[in-house]
Amino acid sequence: MPDPQQAVPDADVIDIKPSRIRLSFLLLLSASFVAGGIFLAQQPFHPKPGSMEDWFGFSLGYPTAGFFGLVFLAIGWQLIQAGRPAVRITREGIEDLRSRQPLVPWRDVASLGWWSAPGTQHLVLRMRPEAVLSEAQQRQLAQGRMIGLDGLGILASNLRVRRAALIELCQSALDAAHAQHGIAPSAAPDTKPAGNQMLLAYVVLGASGFASGAEVLAAIRARVPDYAPDETRGPEPMTTLLDVSGGHFSTLMFVDAPNPLREDDGIVRDAWWWPEAGTALAARKAHVIVSESSEGDVKAAYGRLASVTAGVVASHPSAIGVIVGNNAVWPAGLFQAAVDGAPHRLPVEVLVSLRPGQDAQFPKRDGSPSLLCMTQGLEDLGLMEIEVRGWDGEFAKLGQFMLAMATYVLSSPQPINDGDTIAVEGSPRSKVMHDVSTLIRGKRVYRVHLTPEALPD
Repeated sequence: MPDPQQAVPDADVIDIKPSRIRLSFLLLLSASFVAGGIFLAQQPFHPKPGSMEDWFGFSLGYPTAGFFGLVFLAIGWQLIQAGRPAVRITREGIEDLRSRQPLVPWRDVASLGWWSAPGTQHLVLRMRPEAVLSEAQQRQLAQGRMIGLDGLGILASNLRVRRAALIELCQSALDAAHAQHGIAPSAAPDTKPAGNQMLLAYVVLGASGFASGAEVLAAIRARVPDYAPDETRGPEPMTTLLDVSGGHFSTLMFVDAPNPLREDDGIVRDAWWWPEAGTALAARKAHVIVSESSEGDVKAAYGRLASVTAGVVASHPSAIGVIVGNNAVWPAGLFQAAVDGAPHRLPVEVLVSLRPGQDAQFPKRDGSPSLLCMTQGLEDLGLMEIEVRGWDGEFAKLGQFMLAMATYVLSSPQPINDGDTIAVEGSPRSKVMHDVSTLIRGKRVYRVHLTPEALPD
């Protein structure tokens, strides 16, 4: 079992790289807009050459293709550079390595914030009045104010780190620097979920080619009856389906090429529940990208994303695995069974993964290491992760306990307050504290303090 303690960022320098998966999705999306613009501008497709419709298509199509062509090149360059760090966090400050701006010292930062707009998200550094800024930083501040940023913005849309984890990591470094320099503690960071997020899942296929549009739609509508994409978009085989019904914005993108995934990627390496993941995924030939906008209700959006993804899996017998966000990769059959087995609730077992390890700090009664575990995925659903230390028993029971706890906090009509004592099915009551993680520096979690009765015999 992988030990989560190996991932504790305890170095003086923390480098954060871009997410290849998200950049690949944006690259394909921009390419589809380029193709759409060229299609719109081509005169042979217009019913009346020289007409107003012809002029409108020409005047709109080529500018659209040109703009998104530049976007395609910019994202392509980012994808080429994805192996290099994008943001560097140190005890002294934070540096955006992509913009070549100088390091911003923590002692000059008053507080942290978050700014988001469709397609972009920024970590905001609100500067102290006495901070000395370079001319480039002053220009950046002025430009940011024009779009609503109240500080220096660091682009965070495509980083290989979750929003809450990035804020908590920076807040920890900021608090330490303020304490070192005798500065009053900063205001609490803005950790509210973004109003509109794009959620992603990937269905990895072991064969080229895709099911027909009718087969895909039938499988999805068996799980999401109101799924109503524009069925006139594109010939068979499909390349894109777009659903904007009922206030939803979701897409299916069919890509007849392997997605960028390596055996040493974290989601593959840490998939202890699927030891053959690396070998199985090496045979991939194509993939389907599923996206869903949250529109403020992230739990409902994740439920819909899971159901649509299960429909894609059901209509493609060659499906190998499913990747949900940057969280985890699951065998396709297991994912579909979990979603179809939970028609009226979130399929917690495939939206929330577990990161177990041995815990020598809290040994068992016989002196051997006990077990520790942390969830991964609750943050995406607007909650803190759950952490347990000192489990004196088998991992199977620990896994059941963790998933039951995750289900409890997701389904509870009331928020879990600091110090609440709760009980999940099959386990005695335990106290839950809002605390700083002992496994990942600066991360706030639900720390479950096990009572003697809660520990397995």
